[in-house]
Amino acid sequence: MKHTWIGILALCAAALLAGCGSAPEYSAEYDSVVAITDASAASSGTETTTQTVTQTGTQASQTPTESGSETGTQPASGTTAVTSQTTKATTKPTTTTTTTAATTTTTAAATTTTAAPATLEPITPPMPADPLPGDAPPVLLAGSSVSVKPGAAFDLNSLIGYGDDHDPHPSLTYEGTVDTSTPGTYQITAIISDNAGNVTRSNITVNVTSNKPGTSSRPAESFDNFRAAHPGQMYGIDVSKWQGNIDFNRVRNAGAEFVLMRIGFGANEMDQYFRQNFDNAAAAGMYRGVYYFSTANNVDTARNQADWIADQLGGAPLDLPVAFDWENFSHFQDYGMSFDDLNAVYDAFAARLAERGYSTMLYSSMNPLRQVWQTGGRVIWLANYTSGQTSYEGGYYMWQASNTGRIDGISGDVDMNVVP
Repeated sequence: MKHTWIGILALCAAALLAGCGSAPEYSAEYDSVVAITDASAASSGTETTTQTVTQTGTQASQTPTESGSETGTQPASGTTAVTSQTTKATTKPTTTTTTTAATTTTTAAATTTTAAPATLEPITPPMPADPLPGDAPPVLLAGSSVSVKPGAAFDLNSLIGYGDDHDPHPSLTYEGTVDTSTPGTYQITAIISDNAGNVTRSNITVNVTSNKPGTSSRPAESFDNFRAAHPGQMYGIDVSKWQGNIDFNRVRNAGAEFVLMRIGFGANEMDQYFRQNFDNAAAAGMYRGVYYFSTANNVDTARNQADWIADQLGGAPLDLPVAFDWENFSHFQDYGMSFDDLNAVYDAFAARLAERGYSTMLYSSMNPLRQVWQTGGRVIWLANYTSGQTSYEGGYYMWQASNTGRIDGISGDVDMNVVP
């Protein structure tokens, strides 16, 4: 089935305005998902910890990396038996706590060049979404099962991610005992409280083991099979420096019609392959878009990132909205934000880019879309890796359905996307 981009955008815009959306989906582990990539974006508030603990040895600091993974906390040695712990970034008003029980466990081809297509009609930048309703309990975002090395200090706050709709500094305690001198499996209950008296209790499995946590890996999927699994749609990829040198003529001839390229990340650092990707994709006749991997935790930083993107583009037209990619939910509490604050960060990013002549969309996996992001009025790029149809109930404009794609012109895995 053939579609023109204008027709597709019109259909997608109509679907979004109608509030509909169920179509194809990223489960991946955040669905387990994400890790801190820029420690400088974390909250600078002083953290105080009270715990009953016996230990020997010192604990090393985290070393975040640009790629989206972290080395973790690896103490030199020690024995820790913990019975209780309280972690809080700042002092909150004393409240009378009314507990609301809630558990979140979310757990070789020819190299001919195709003529460049006409520019797509732009998507109108959405207005800021309505705030999240009510005063919901805090949410455990990541870490229903965690691992600790034998003899290491046990610090639950460094192993899980959590947040609250309004309180930027929810407090964490837990019930149960973890003896890291004895390998085995321990069950504890995390207790997350906000300053409105809402409480979430979540069961956590703690594995004291020398083995590294297992990671699930999806099998490689050819682009031809991907297209066959999602008939009658527009097909594309998203790339960054991790894909290395790309032959976009071969990618285009293999059937990819659009590409989103990482323009930057962190403190306005440009992806080293962006310029050549941007130029070569246009020469190959592909529709182009860009995304920015953000760790912003305030609106000023978000505006600065938006201005930087517009400056680098220099007025060059895009065929797709600029994507805002914020993923660091596995340690969300370290950023000193509430969910409302994070949504304000996106709004500031989108508003500034609108002033500079570019529309935006929000990239996210399912659980943050359900628990953190305000989706009303926003253009959504859904990430959900599954072999079948997505279970995401909301509307979306684009769907990143695989992260293990294989396509002629790229060595190794690449993310594959569809526009319904």
